[in-house]
Amino acid sequence: MLFKDDTKKSQGTLGSHYRPGEVIIRQGDPPGDIYVVLEGRVEVMLQKSDGSSPKRMTILEKDDLFGEVSIFDHLPRTASVYAIEDTRVLTLDQKGFVQHIQEDPSMALRLLKQIGRRTRRLNGELLRLYELLDEHDIPVPASPEAEKDADR
Repeated sequence: MLFKDDTKKSQGTLGSHYRPGEVIIRQGDPPGDIYVVLEGRVEVMLQKSDGSSPKRMTILEKDDLFGEVSIFDHLPRTASVYAIEDTRVLTLDQKGFVQHIQEDPSMALRLLKQIGRRTRRLNGELLRLYELLDEHDIPVPASPEAEKDADR
């Protein structure tokens, strides 16, 4: 649970409603708010650069959050998020997000735990991809971002 006090959310007083298939955020959109799934489920989809059909990255459900990357780096959205069933999502702008952290500092720890779980999962997927490439003797060039990080 991301928030300690669940009473307002459970009464249905907060959040926007989305029907199955509705877009909540689109990959490439300007940075903005952070979102918390209050009810329902959403899928995070990544559009490949070749324009082929998007790939599902994950499914998020109650108390999961998304959009946090752009809150921190102020860059365009990295993925699209769609409702896959009737869903209610709380939207927080950066000011509201910071206010919640100030009111409940333990929320920052819960947020970091979610981000940590995602990072571990993505690292595992990346390792499996590297192993598959190694099996087929396909070299993996360093990304421009990795080269920048190495220079720091």
